[in-house]
Amino acid sequence: MNRCLSFIVAVVFMLVGAGAATAQLAEGIELFDRGEFSAAAEALSPLAKGGDATAQYILGIMYLNRMVEPPSETAAVDLLNSSGNAGFEKAQVELARMYREGHGVPQDFAKSFLWSMKAAEGGDVGAQLQVADSFAFGHGVDRNPVEAYKWYEIAVLYWGSLAVNARDVVAETMTPEQIATAKEHAQAWIKAKADKN
Repeated sequence: MNRCLSFIVAVVFMLVGAGAATAQLAEGIELFDRGEFSAAAEALSPLAKGGDATAQYILGIMYLNRMVEPPSETAAVDLLNSSGNAGFEKAQVELARMYREGHGVPQDFAKSFLWSMKAAEGGDVGAQLQVADSFAFGHGVDRNPVEAYKWYEIAVLYWGSLAVNARDVVAETMTPEQIATAKEHAQAWIKAKADKN
């Protein structure tokens, strides 16, 4: 819950100078931050219905954690799915965690992997490490040491020794050709990501 709360508070600082919808989003976040969850939900609901991925994410988190009573059993998951499908990485990461842990949804490692992969492709570093682990251990996807090594190699940029150690463990079962292929794929991904930014 703390990582969600930290994100929500950080969003407030990114909203300065935007339009009316952004002002309403900022108001909803401020109400949330003050613990006025019902008022926050009231402010965020129209934005979420209108397709605002941030409002969908925050409202989904509020429903999931029963800060306010959700209108249906599936409301939290529906909102988070909409936000995640719109490319909102925090929602993708949350959905991956939910499916991995069976929190609010039936446990499903394949769905967890798919959401982790979306967030990893978007650049979320925690998701990149999760994808690497999934490929290394066969959680929700077939074991694939080349893909595991690739994603650990990408994660090394941000996770340092944690990713290096995991990558090196995977490398113990790989051929030199597989390692070379994995490194090549990682460098191609890193270059493509840098070119987009």
